[in-house]
Amino acid sequence: ADIETALPFAGRVTIDDPAIKERTMPAVQVVSAIYKGPYDGVEIGYSRLFEYMAENSLEIAGKSRSLYINDPDEVPEKDLLTEVQIPVKKIK
Repeated sequence: ADIETALPFAGRVTIDDPAIKERTMPAVQVVSAIYKGPYDGVEIGYSRLFEYMAENSLEIAGKSRSLYINDPDEVPEKDLLTEVQIPVKKIK
């Protein structure tokens, strides 16, 4: 499976592994929500965002992103924070 991981960097990055490719992600307009709880419940965040999008005449404009804000090795499962982002554009 192809997996993409996004990490913020300042300055130049040198990657010596040909299996890893660097790219700059374009700026996009997103709707986002922060979900608190176990990772297997994050679809609640997506559902709320889809409701918001429908109410505000927005449609999906790219692949969604999940940002894991804290570490499951450091906080209880119930306190995990995941930011869900969905790129959007106004429905014409």
